[in-house]
Amino acid sequence: MGTIFVQFADAAGTSVNGVFAGPQDATAYPNQGEVADDDARYLAFMTPVSELPASIIAATRWSHQVAGVTVDGLTVDSDSETLGLLTGAAFDAYQDSTLTIDWKLADNSYTTLTAAQVTAISKAVSTYVRACFSREKDLLAALAGGTYTADMLDTGWPDNGSTTTAATDTSTTATTGTTTGASA
Repeated sequence: MGTIFVQFADAAGTSVNGVFAGPQDATAYPNQGEVADDDARYLAFMTPVSELPASIIAATRWSHQVAGVTVDGLTVDSDSETLGLLTGAAFDAYQDSTLTIDWKLADNSYTTLTAAQVTAISKAVSTYVRACFSREKDLLAALAGGTYTADMLDTGWPDNGSTTTAATDTSTTATTGTTTGASA
């Protein structure tokens, strides 16, 4: 871990606004100090502003992606592991239309799903997750094109049917059968 010579924005040292190779004249450069190379204030100063919105966009996509999806009143998780399990279950259901599967729901209760339910839930979750990635892609394109604004982060996400989701774009609603909601 190295030591970095910095100039703070204020006497309290709340944020870094300059970096030096060594100590400077305190009259010309007030509020100097030394921080470790992993200090959050130094890292915030060194992180290009253009990378911050991209990270926030990705984190927001992830939070939407894992919010869950409700199909026919059954709320299932929509994380990557569950999506993989649903894909496998849907393949089994495709091969055996009489299949039933005990499935753990988002609230940790269990239900027995028919082959048709497994197929509908798998398709709904897959569609929803893909739509989350599409929204992230659109926001990153706006960022790259210079048209991104912070308020765009709160709109346009696919509707997972959650009653707590404030802003969604219904043109990307993940629906299969009767997708009606989700849980966070």
